[in-house]
Amino acid sequence: MRGLEGQPVLEIGAGLGDLTAALLTRRDRVLAVERDRDLVPLLRERFADAAGFEVVETNALTYTISEEEGPWTVVGNLPYHISSRILFHLLAQRSVWSRAVLMFQKEVAQRVAATAPESPHWSGLSARVARLCTVQWVGEVSPSCFYPPPKVDSAVVALSPRPEADGLADEDFSEMVRVVFAERRKTLRNNLKKGIPRPIEEIDAALGGLGIDPRIRGERLSVEQLSDLTKALILN
Repeated sequence: MRGLEGQPVLEIGAGLGDLTAALLTRRDRVLAVERDRDLVPLLRERFADAAGFEVVETNALTYTISEEEGPWTVVGNLPYHISSRILFHLLAQRSVWSRAVLMFQKEVAQRVAATAPESPHWSGLSARVARLCTVQWVGEVSPSCFYPPPKVDSAVVALSPRPEADGLADEDFSEMVRVVFAERRKTLRNNLKKGIPRPIEEIDAALGGLGIDPRIRGERLSVEQLSDLTKALILN
């Protein structure tokens, strides 16, 4: 978190507060979002003397980050079963934070960190994240770091929002990604034919105009190509 020392921290899922304690040694302001009502009073008691600490009992999936105190640094060990949903809830609020350091199940982290189709972990999730953020692989976390040890490996990635340049609404780009990655064994042309309500002649014309081979798999498309297809087939 070098270079961001002055920013307040939003911690997602503070638990018993071990990470919170470390954060409070480096930041004057730590706001913890914790859903477990049994843990909230424990956190308040543990950090009762920390002037910059606050805990909010709420669901991270619905919590709206304050614009008044930002930009924030977001930190969290995300619940693995809803980690992607929390991630995109955060991305929808990317204007109020400048960096997010998040722990995922390793396989999800690999997809989050994949930046191009050349990566074996490239996916629809990867494309949606890569369009919005630069991503840094921080490192893996052994199950032995937890008690009780989980049956899966974990990994941490850091995200920083990109300046928005393609002019697309997130939902339009996400719809194109959904269509393109819907059936990986099908060609791009077939997926577009099935998922985009446009005459096949228009789909072929769009692919030809963009110089995209209709016979490739959709997973071979870059963020830029997905953006161009969105503009050609969803916005036009």
